[in-house]
Amino acid sequence: MAEVFAEFRELGRVVTRLHPRRGDPGVWESSVGGPLVWPVGESWPTCPGHQGVQKNVERVADVRAARRIRRDRFRSGRELTSEEREFLDSRRRESEVVVEQPVPLLPLLQVFARDVPWLEWPAGRDVLQVLMCPMDHLDEPDFDLPGVSVWDHGMAPPTVVRWRSTDSVGAVGAHPMPSMVQFDHYYPEPCVLFPERLVEYPHLWELPEDLAEAVEEWEEISGYDYRSQLSNVPGWVLGGWPEPGATDPPDEMACTECGGEMRPLLRISRMEWDVEGVSWCPIEEFDRDPADREETKEPTGVMYGADGTLHLYRCWENGEHPLQQMAL
Repeated sequence: MAEVFAEFRELGRVVTRLHPRRGDPGVWESSVGGPLVWPVGESWPTCPGHQGVQKNVERVADVRAARRIRRDRFRSGRELTSEEREFLDSRRRESEVVVEQPVPLLPLLQVFARDVPWLEWPAGRDVLQVLMCPMDHLDEPDFDLPGVSVWDHGMAPPTVVRWRSTDSVGAVGAHPMPSMVQFDHYYPEPCVLFPERLVEYPHLWELPEDLAEAVEEWEEISGYDYRSQLSNVPGWVLGGWPEPGATDPPDEMACTECGGEMRPLLRISRMEWDVEGVSWCPIEEFDRDPADREETKEPTGVMYGADGTLHLYRCWENGEHPLQQMAL
């Protein structure tokens, strides 16, 4: 775009497409849904607002089992056994679970600076960790969740973010995992990451009017679709430009600490590329078996918000000020 329109030379922002792919990440690896570098003496974040009877929840063990069944059936093309069908059907019925202890948060993302050195890291920090409550928060909670980001209620559970220095971690301890989630699409499949550095441009709706009109005219001549092929990067993305509607209303996107500009830190999408095409499909995926390729299109198994996208924003002046969260 910068070669076609000079105005785009000032509009590009460096982004990181994380490319999660299912695997078995280690504690010292960048990952989605993997173990985190967590100091032995530091308590694991929990959410205290779900004790008592919880309705319509999914046991994590059942989520894993159901995914294995569906994956095996898709790959083999076989019919479900009667036992498998009965198990899958039983998960659709209403269930009640009694929760007696605060619910441990889920490890959602861990990224090391060595894998993404071009990210704007807070001074002295070299690992980013994002955790999420596995349960719904339909109304504004009447309890405190320490370290929670400012969030848009009802569309996704709240997140907790940690910026760490690995030099100060010391001994690493095992962390607890929740035994249940509100929905199976709140539970991330363990994935390793393959970060890719890209330049992202604003969505067509965010461009100045005269430039947007020029781009639309260029689309008709060139055959490119700027919105789906050349602007917002899909998938799990660090940095970049906001998507349309992801900063509404605008006055909520000022930093709660200093009033400074909020910019995207993390964008989580259900799909790694457009379901209608392959414009963002990695070249490594073209020759894969169709079953494996389907997994690489939705590797993490998560979906947040009605439109399937979760956004975290950071203060541009101070990366350790409270983040803000929105789900579309």
